[in-house]
Amino acid sequence: MPRSAPLVLALVAVAVTACTTGTPTPAATSPSAATTPSAATTGQTDVPLSVAALREAPCTGLTADQAAGFDLAPGKAISDVGYGPSCMWTSPQYDSNVVTLSFHDLGGDGLDHLRANRADHAYHDEVEIGGYPAIIASSFDLRSEGDCGLWVGVADGLAASVGAAFKQGRDAADPCSGARRVAAAIVDKLKRT
Repeated sequence: MPRSAPLVLALVAVAVTACTTGTPTPAATSPSAATTPSAATTGQTDVPLSVAALREAPCTGLTADQAAGFDLAPGKAISDVGYGPSCMWTSPQYDSNVVTLSFHDLGGDGLDHLRANRADHAYHDEVEIGGYPAIIASSFDLRSEGDCGLWVGVADGLAASVGAAFKQGRDAADPCSGARRVAAAIVDKLKRT
């Protein structure tokens, strides 16, 4: 397993813990310009995506050609992370570059669950991925080290979690940009299924 794989898995675990601990408080209501009004005010997804097949086989989230476009090898299933089926893509060029995909049931509040725990996040940015609400967040700010956590509300109460560790290469300086591109490809695939 690449050296940064445990770190990416830890980022996902920390983000999940941050969104499930503490007492929920009202979410901030000032969305960024990249967020649609409906996405900013609700945890529900206007047009839920069909995620059943991808949730069971998350490595199908990126084709081999798409993965190669992100300088990633075809994905490998990982199941020991406690969140159900997950996938990990590694870079053949940079062994410390890793991207993971898993799906998390956030309950009826969806992304509002993450918003309610915003104070526990070292960074928290509301964005949109392929027309769907998303949050870039983690309890530890390791973006300067190439790490980024991203959550996309793909169906009511369900988020696709993309954990990215771009330690080297084109996305090292802005790992969240790379995570957004990967997430956009995954959402695009979900829209076509």
